[in-house]
Amino acid sequence: DSEVELRLPIDCASGDEGGGAPVSLHRHPLRARVDADGSFRVDAAYVEDGTDGDAEHVDVRVEGVVEDDGRAVGTVDVEARWWNGQAREFGRECDSGVLEWAATEPLRHGSARVSPGPAPALTAAVGPDLLTVSAQGEVARLDGATGEARRLDGSTPSGPASSQPGGAVPGGVAAPATVVAPGPGASVLAVAAGGVWSTDPATGVPQRTELADGRRAAALEAPVESLVAGPGEVWTVRDDRARATYLLERRDPVTGAAQASVPVTSGTLSAGPGGVWYAYRGPSGGRLERIDPGTAEAVESYPIDPDTPSEMVVTHDRVWMAGLEGLSVFDPASGHRSVVDLASEPGSMARTADGRGIWVAHEREAVIRRVEATGVVRTVDVPEGRWRLTATDDGAVWLTGGPYDAERIIRLGPSVTGG
Repeated sequence: DSEVELRLPIDCASGDEGGGAPVSLHRHPLRARVDADGSFRVDAAYVEDGTDGDAEHVDVRVEGVVEDDGRAVGTVDVEARWWNGQAREFGRECDSGVLEWAATEPLRHGSARVSPGPAPALTAAVGPDLLTVSAQGEVARLDGATGEARRLDGSTPSGPASSQPGGAVPGGVAAPATVVAPGPGASVLAVAAGGVWSTDPATGVPQRTELADGRRAAALEAPVESLVAGPGEVWTVRDDRARATYLLERRDPVTGAAQASVPVTSGTLSAGPGGVWYAYRGPSGGRLERIDPGTAEAVESYPIDPDTPSEMVVTHDRVWMAGLEGLSVFDPASGHRSVVDLASEPGSMARTADGRGIWVAHEREAVIRRVEATGVVRTVDVPEGRWRLTATDDGAVWLTGGPYDAERIIRLGPSVTGG
């Protein structure tokens, strides 16, 4: 009574330079019923459209067996031809022959926890737990072990989420897909020094709530464009309309008091194990700058043309940027920026729990990928939809979002993510 789904990363080439046809089986999940003895077989044929009338004609046979320990092994045989729409002819046939394969991870059941309901607008990690915020400014904490949601004062939030491993549950964190704050500024959510900074929708101003008891402890003096938590401080960028400029400010993580302030051009701010970084577009193009944690001044500056990133994540030794070119990575040691070669355009990204890489979501492929300096090191199938990713300290990855008509929160445990 079981099924298996496989995604196989295979490239088929004829052996002649420039010949053959690339076959991207990882974009085509192959499903088969598993017999009582654990064996299965897939015979599939499909056409993948390209551009200008081009198309790839693929025939694939996969055979395998699910072993007693949950692992799977088998063989794959692929034949492919590329139709050139302009020349109106087929290229040479590419025959992979019979190749052996083995699953990199055993099959598991009940490894994901699902909480259906409208997805929270913003999320952040607190140890192994997930912090969420609603459009009404309600902050909730989802327990990493049980999935139970509680306000920071211990009470039950609106539309409580409580779940059991491996199944869907009623409820969910009730929040629209976006947070709307009045006046200038943006919605923020950041954890620092035992508290959480989030936007008060009544004023549009970030306020601090204590994680221990839910007490409102402090507030900033004005709305901000962005707010991120550093190792021992919080950083904000705000629009100083009186001086017709933006200000990058280092702030006390408990009181929110500004400790250093530097005029900047509007840009993208991020902080992580590799420091504080700021990207913006100057007169000569995009720039990426490392910020001194004491003075808020730029101490290193690098060109990052063609444009500034819309999102950045800082790991121990890299700065990852999402922009017009897709995903790119900057190496501060060499000063070199390169575009990451991925099978499809990535969506949201989040730093991994160990800070060595990032997780990116691919809506078109319905996968998330762990990417490190060496490239893609892990690919995990996820349900279709647009997901926001948050990695918690226990190595789990939380997905919030999904299809517009079936939003939910999903926790993928370390057994799935690899920790």
